[in-house]
Amino acid sequence: GDKVVCMITSPLAKGLFHKAICQSGGSHAFPLTLEEMEETGSRLFERLGINREVDPLAAARTLPWEEFVEASQAMGEEKGGNAAFGGLWEITTDGWFMPDTPFNILDKCEHNAVPMITCANLGELTGPGIVHAPDLIPAYLKIHAAVRKTGCQGYVGIFDQVPGNFRKEGGVSAHAMELHYVFGNVDDPQPWKRLSYMYKAAGAKSVIPVITNAERNVSEAMMKMWTEFARTGNPSVPGLIDWPSYDESKDEYLYIVDPLQVKSGFSHLV
Repeated sequence: GDKVVCMITSPLAKGLFHKAICQSGGSHAFPLTLEEMEETGSRLFERLGINREVDPLAAARTLPWEEFVEASQAMGEEKGGNAAFGGLWEITTDGWFMPDTPFNILDKCEHNAVPMITCANLGELTGPGIVHAPDLIPAYLKIHAAVRKTGCQGYVGIFDQVPGNFRKEGGVSAHAMELHYVFGNVDDPQPWKRLSYMYKAAGAKSVIPVITNAERNVSEAMMKMWTEFARTGNPSVPGLIDWPSYDESKDEYLYIVDPLQVKSGFSHLV
């Protein structure tokens, strides 16, 4: 999601895409400076043991990607934060790809104007979980204000479909849970296993969910809406749902569960 916001606010990406879907990201109001990110890169190269090479960049390109992930996780643990990040996923105002902060670019309407969907998982807003991001709501409000000013349509969704056994155990719609649905692989146990640490942190006790037709219905609906949006710029699907574009006065959003529901009060969810 953060990278999607980078694409709509970077001048280098102008004209490269015609729609944008931002899922569970985009709240980086205060990116790192170029100097701060260069310091992070220097620490990464030092941890990888290539900082004293004649050509550190050439040495880095010979390393397997797994070593970068391991080094990033270790850096994250040292900072006392999320071990999966390590500072390497931050947005940087480098004066080239990102000439200003994303929110400043949006406020000035200097972004790449395209129709947009923003979607957050309810469990990300409320917690518990590894990713607890209630600041997604004000970030999305800023994004959609900019989208409307450029004459484009924006759509707001909140995903909250949780497998029944997870829900009974106290599990919420954690970060990344929507990916099983939007990519149509809810019946494959392997991705659920790989992300079980995420769902356990969000209250679930089981590793494998019990998949019912409710999960399959939501998955099918999301694939149809996302495809329709990519094709037309409007995610509404005749016979399935009329997803209203976001209007500040109505404050409506699509509540993504089985069955789909249009609700009001998006700006007051947290």
